Amino acid sequence: MIRIACALPFRGRASWPVWVVALMLFAGPAHAVDPPRGVQFSPDGSLTFVNKDVSGQRFAITREADETLTGNVFFEDCRRPKFIVCSPAEIENDFSCAVATACEAPPCGFEGAFLTEVTLPADFFQVPTSAPDSEEEPKGESELCPTASRALQISDDGARVFVNKDVDGQRYAIAQFTADRTITGNVFVGPDVPPKFIVCDPLGEPDEHRWQCEVADSCPAPPAECTFGGFSAEVTLPADFFVLDQEVTQAANAFGATDALTSLIRIGVAPIPTGSGAGQAGTARAGLTDAQTASCPGGGTMETSGDMIEYEDCRVGSVVCTGTGSASGGAFTAQLSCVDLDRDRTFDLFTDLELVSTSSGGAMIGIVDTEQSGGVGFGLEFDEVSIDPGASGSGEFGTTFVGNVRSYFPGVFSDFSFPFDGSDTVIITAFIPSPPGFTMKSFELNLVTGEVVALE
Repeated sequence: MIRIACALPFRGRASWPVWVVALMLFAGPAHAVDPPRGVQFSPDGSLTFVNKDVSGQRFAITREADETLTGNVFFEDCRRPKFIVCSPAEIENDFSCAVATACEAPPCGFEGAFLTEVTLPADFFQVPTSAPDSEEEPKGESELCPTASRALQISDDGARVFVNKDVDGQRYAIAQFTADRTITGNVFVGPDVPPKFIVCDPLGEPDEHRWQCEVADSCPAPPAECTFGGFSAEVTLPADFFVLDQEVTQAANAFGATDALTSLIRIGVAPIPTGSGAGQAGTARAGLTDAQTASCPGGGTMETSGDMIEYEDCRVGSVVCTGTGSASGGAFTAQLSCVDLDRDRTFDLFTDLELVSTSSGGAMIGIVDTEQSGGVGFGLEFDEVSIDPGASGSGEFGTTFVGNVRSYFPGVFSDFSFPFDGSDTVIITAFIPSPPGFTMKSFELNLVTGEVVALE
């Protein structure tokens, strides 16, 4: 159900934070809607907005007057959305597309992006000619895939800044034209509510960060007069909404990957008992005699049989791993082949851990090494990290140290650690080069909401 922020004090519409405006813009009763196949046109007819599924991928794009396509592509497996810029090919409905991931550190742009040919359905840019069969059960929008940080990219010519960001549970997939600061794009409202299309003109001076936005639903089916701007509202966006916050982006992205790896390891060692005899032959084998299969949080399985542990497409967050491990005599080892869907990177993961008992419960001590092609990778070191995650999703105690971060997460980080104490937040320290030394900066990351706050 869409919530209305009615409990907040009224301070004048221009000063409302964007998340309040978003709730007011799209508040309304939840209802079932037609399968997603939305098309809308800008008031001047120069832009065509499309929000449709193609082969299980959601295209939220804008076609400009020169037939260029820009926007986002979302995936069913919840990997990070891609940004695309496409030019029309000689054959109708064929496009040459540059596909880029989110910018993690400047310089941003599509240089080095993946190039591909895309063929869209013949009716992709057309309004549906008829409503779905009345006997067909209407479907609403699915739940949004989780995201912890803003995804941002910039066109190579610097003319547009693309942003994909959640604002109080609603996903903004929009672009700003840097020349006149106008905004166009999609807002995904949530389950059972169709996405909205928006066109916004700036108000006041650039440092005021205010826009007047026209909001529209998809053109109805069967076709009727398409009306853009059925609703209008003034929106104030955060000052850094279209600016890459390098430190925060690096913190959230690096934490997401390392926490996923830690969780994958916990899944494997959780069935293994620890006690005063941990480390002695036979202790770790107890409970593993009979085959047991458990589901991983994001899909796939982890199966134990005897000393052996087998991961099959086991997913936590954006990381998916397949491989084998063993638990014998209080030691846990594994060799896994993994892919990080957010970063489109494959890597091998090797573990050498010892299971121990502490006054707080079972824990693991040891190292995890990762290696990409060419030998690039990063390492994790566990110092009595709890085997079972707490209510916040992280360990109840212990510390995970992350080394050689720069090789896997490009940007400003050289080293950081996660002290788990059962709370909902962890502290991440960034070492920012500042010749002849460095500047140290810390962030607090909320494990429940994904919010990252810079600490003074």
